[in-house]
Amino acid sequence: MFYWWPFNPLGYALAVSWTVTVLWFACLVAWLAKSRLLRYGGMKAFVAARPFFIGLVVGEFSISIFWAVAAWLFHCPGPEFAW
Repeated sequence: MFYWWPFNPLGYALAVSWTVTVLWFACLVAWLAKSRLLRYGGMKAFVAARPFFIGLVVGEFSISIFWAVAAWLFHCPGPEFAW
């Protein structure tokens, strides 16, 4: 591995995948939020903000599961998930 090379070779392989094509903006916003939080708040702010961001992910999955179960119970078309 070349430690002086700034790019990960795995990034080249994943860059052309469907997932990156669909989710690139969400990844950019997450990276931007993390880098700003670390730069201006330090590691202490990063650790303090972690439950908030984990809550965002858990909330998204919880609501997705809720609507999928509701669609199944009422025999109507369910939501289409990106994955």
